[in-house]
Amino acid sequence: MIPRRYLAAWAYPNPPAGKKGTIWVIQKRDIRNPELKSPKKYFREKDRYTLSWLGGRDLAVENSLGMVEAWFGEAFANVQAHNPLTGHDRVKIAFFTAAMMLRTNHIPSILADVLGTNHWQSASLEKEEGLDSSSSDALKAKLPDVTGDTVGNGLIMTAGMLVRMKLSIFVTDDEAGFVTGDEPCYVCVPGAWNSYPGHPDVELTIPLSPRHMAFYSWKLAPMLYAPWDRETVDRVNSRTIAGCKTEFVSWKGTTRPEWFIADFPSARPDASTPMTASR
Repeated sequence: MIPRRYLAAWAYPNPPAGKKGTIWVIQKRDIRNPELKSPKKYFREKDRYTLSWLGGRDLAVENSLGMVEAWFGEAFANVQAHNPLTGHDRVKIAFFTAAMMLRTNHIPSILADVLGTNHWQSASLEKEEGLDSSSSDALKAKLPDVTGDTVGNGLIMTAGMLVRMKLSIFVTDDEAGFVTGDEPCYVCVPGAWNSYPGHPDVELTIPLSPRHMAFYSWKLAPMLYAPWDRETVDRVNSRTIAGCKTEFVSWKGTTRPEWFIADFPSARPDASTPMTASR
C-alpha cells in the first residue's frame, strides 16, 4: 500500500548491524514498543490493485502506480535540493499525493462498504420480487476489484484537483521530524466537523520525508521551503497519526506526548486552528 521508495526516506539513520535501511514502525495502541521493519516487506499487500479481465489479471493500475512513483522520485530530487519547482514537478507531486490518498485503506474501504450494501439490497429485492440475480451478481463481481478501480478511476480526477490547489513545501530541522504512516494524507478543515478536499478552508498535508511536508490549500499563497518550528511539527504529526489506521513511522523511533491528542479531529486544538497560524 505504501511505496518502498517513499518509505526509504524514513530509514533509521543509526541502525544496528544487519538493519540498514529499516524503518521504525509504531503501533498506535502500543507506542512504547517501536519495531524496526524492512520497507521492502512492510505496508504491502500482494495483488492489491490487480483487476480481473476476461479471466486473467490486468496490471494496468500497478503499472500506473509504478510510473507515478518514478515521477515522484524525479520531483523529490528537486525538493531535497530546495530547487524551484517546475510545473512538471507540481504535476508529479500532485499525482503522487492523489495516489497516496486513493491506494490506502480509507477511501477504498468506504467504497467497498457502499458497494457491499448495494449488493445486499439488490440481492434482497431480487429474492423478494422473484427476479434473476444478474444485477446483484454484477455488483458482487466488482467487489474484489474495488481498490484497483478506486485508484484507476480516481487518480486523474484527484490529481487534477490538486494541481489547481496551491502547493507549499514546508521544512524542518526538528530532531524528530515529520512522521508518516499507513494513511499519510490528512485532510482537515479547521473548526469544521467534516473535511473534504473541495472545501475552501481545507488543509491537505502529506509528509514527503522527515524534513519535508507538502501542504495543499485553496487560499494560502504558495511557500517553498519555509521553516516550521517544533510546535507546528508536533501539531501536524498529531494530525498524521490521528489519520493513520493502526500504525505510523517515526524517523528515529521517537514519540512525543503532543502527538497523541484525542483522535477525533474536531476535539483537537489543531483542528480549530489553521496549521499555518504558528509557523
